[in-house]
Amino acid sequence: MQYDGESGANVDVLYSDPPYSAFAGPVVLANDIAADDITAVTALPDGTVGILWSNQNTQRFGFRIHADGTDPAAWLPDESPASESALHVGQGLADDHLHLAVAADATLYAAVKTSYDTAGFPQVALLVRRPTGRWDDLYEVDGTGTRGVVLLNEAAGIVRVVYTSATGSGNIVYRDSPLGPIGFGAAHTLIAGNLNNATSTKMTWADELVVVASGKGVRITRPLGGSTTTTTVPPAGTPPSTSPAAAVEADVSVVAGSGTAFGGSPTLDVDNSPVKHAFLRFTVSGTAGRPVTRAVLRLQVATTSSADSDAKGRAHRAACGWTESTLTGTTQPQPAIDAAVLDAPAGAAVPGSVVDFDVIGAVTGGDGTYCVTLDTGSSNGVQYDSREAATGRPTVVVTVAP
Repeated sequence: MQYDGESGANVDVLYSDPPYSAFAGPVVLANDIAADDITAVTALPDGTVGILWSNQNTQRFGFRIHADGTDPAAWLPDESPASESALHVGQGLADDHLHLAVAADATLYAAVKTSYDTAGFPQVALLVRRPTGRWDDLYEVDGTGTRGVVLLNEAAGIVRVVYTSATGSGNIVYRDSPLGPIGFGAAHTLIAGNLNNATSTKMTWADELVVVASGKGVRITRPLGGSTTTTTVPPAGTPPSTSPAAAVEADVSVVAGSGTAFGGSPTLDVDNSPVKHAFLRFTVSGTAGRPVTRAVLRLQVATTSSADSDAKGRAHRAACGWTESTLTGTTQPQPAIDAAVLDAPAGAAVPGSVVDFDVIGAVTGGDGTYCVTLDTGSSNGVQYDSREAATGRPTVVVTVAP
């Protein structure tokens, strides 16, 4: 049995064997956390135990693994979840709110809060650790809110984050995402009122579960194959809203100087030797006249033998008016590409990993059609899954102003 906790600046682990009459330790996993940082422990179905913690001093989250049956003091090194996507904004990536859920294949989902505290940046977020031990980049759930709880429904293929709509108190709301690729939809009210501190199970759920907050509770039911229903409705006087959406409707790679069309390829190739660009076109709808405040192009690195790269590429705004099936490197005129870089995520492109590009600079209005292009300065090109791939197809996630 493992027990974790915080003691001053330490992340401590105590352990005990049957009949659990006494605990030994502590084993110190970290010794530099802030006084109000917290920890969360979970068993993984691959025979390991994981402990996640916040560290507001280093502005990062920490995570270490222990294999059952080994020396109780033997813990693998800190994995520093999603550190590659950490930003130098506000007080940094980590705040002291954590909640965990684990899938049958040992994928770990963690609802967390950041300390960015800045408009336009994630406040409530999701960390995802894959069974290989690789962490995805941070996923935004909402730019406002606090005290998130992650609820995993593998049968329905969704991950849900329940949270308070505003710091201090507010409605308890939720957003859903498919399990892959991850991208959260519009917020919905779960329990209305001046509430906080939502809590629920860490176990996965299928047909129903209960969420409790500040003394009020709600039962969520979801018949398999059906839609989710709850016992609550939005507060009186809340006007009907239209959920914004974005759909990638065309994507294609071109090789400079080549007349070969790659519109039906399952990959998008981006390279600097030879020069290969990837063009993507997407349509935004349902903004109801509200300005788009965030737009993220979400791609998955292919799992082909040549997909990996030392660079993820750079996103640029591009002209539309091209056709997926006929655009090549010799088409005249070529679609115009802005010189300005919208986003260039740091780090290497790892096969199977998800990469987010901030493309808000390409979305010049609300509803409409927009295009972006990916290029790279690396001669070790990257391959992303395209619309024609079996899995990992490109998506765009948009957020609009209230």
